[in-house]
Amino acid sequence: MQIFPLILALVLSLSVAFAQLDSNSITVTASRGSSSGPPDQALFGVVVTSGVDTSLDDVIALLQGTGISAANLQALEEYLIPTGMSGQTTETLNWRFSFTAPLAKNKDTIAMLTTLQQTIAKKNNGVTMSFSIQGTQSSIQPQTCSQSDLLTDARTQAQKLADGAGVSVGNILAMSSPTGAACVLTVRFALLRYQ
Repeated sequence: MQIFPLILALVLSLSVAFAQLDSNSITVTASRGSSSGPPDQALFGVVVTSGVDTSLDDVIALLQGTGISAANLQALEEYLIPTGMSGQTTETLNWRFSFTAPLAKNKDTIAMLTTLQQTIAKKNNGVTMSFSIQGTQSSIQPQTCSQSDLLTDARTQAQKLADGAGVSVGNILAMSSPTGAACVLTVRFALLRYQ
């Protein structure tokens, strides 16, 4: 009966000993801002539906004045549309474009696209256009950062802390970056005593 408390005390003391932190290292986390600015642009989607005999140049010509070019083309989709009870179909193309416009000019952009949509419909040549706002985004692109820059930042932080303790920073013992965090790096450095 007295052996059990003795074993329990031994196990508990071992767990406390193993839980101690390595006093010869320092761990720091370096990060750099990676967020973009506040949304200041609307992302517009424009779809032009046409017959298969229409080229990209024809569609771009229809969209003249919008600033849309071939570079804005996101997808070209082909569809078979039933045209009546007899089982006949018509082959059509959907030209999908996207572009951004300043939120401050949202009203003007919508008015311009609405006018263009009506102009295309009046031609009655089988070509139609529709548009939608697909979301917002920032014109300020997220900052990118390299692992070597983060490592330099981490070493600088670690050295500042080590200076206060009268030691210096040595080799890297471990390094990790959280999943999905492009601009965060945690580094454990060895600490060296001054001789």
